[in-house]
Amino acid sequence: VYDIWSINKGFGGIGYGASYFPGLYIFVEVFYLVTKDIWFALKLLCIFYISIVSGTVLIFLRPRGLATSLMGLMIVLVSYPSLIAFHTGNLEMLIFILILLGATAAYAKKWRIFAFLIGVATSAKVFPGIFALAPFVLTSPKVALRTFLLTVRTSITFTLFALFFLPGGLSSNG
Repeated sequence: VYDIWSINKGFGGIGYGASYFPGLYIFVEVFYLVTKDIWFALKLLCIFYISIVSGTVLIFLRPRGLATSLMGLMIVLVSYPSLIAFHTGNLEMLIFILILLGATAAYAKKWRIFAFLIGVATSAKVFPGIFALAPFVLTSPKVALRTFLLTVRTSITFTLFALFFLPGGLSSNG
């Protein structure tokens, strides 16, 4: 995805790397602004992934003790999805981070943060949108509906932002 983005200098190309929802390319553009070197960008992505996932899992599981925290972290980092993401350099790592942080926010009953994170994830790929239904079983119908609508609004906002303002988007003759 990063390679196609750098070759096309933004939106505009056809191919596997251009097959994600527009919101994902906000993250790709941030990496592209930091470095034009694809291998350095991959290293940054992996370091970012390991740091955020490790910190989140260890903090979340801290009340259960160090041994449980470390086991939980190992399960996450050496599971099939993580290993494939590392092997392929897949940007699904960013989606997982957003879902993990969203789940943590839901556990803490911080529904606005949950809605924002799941909305951003959904703007990049459709499947995280299923998590927008979680508040309907975890909280009151009023809070759940408000959270769901905020998730949808966040997803639409990020999608429109990407389509209008990223290179190759509508504001740059895309």
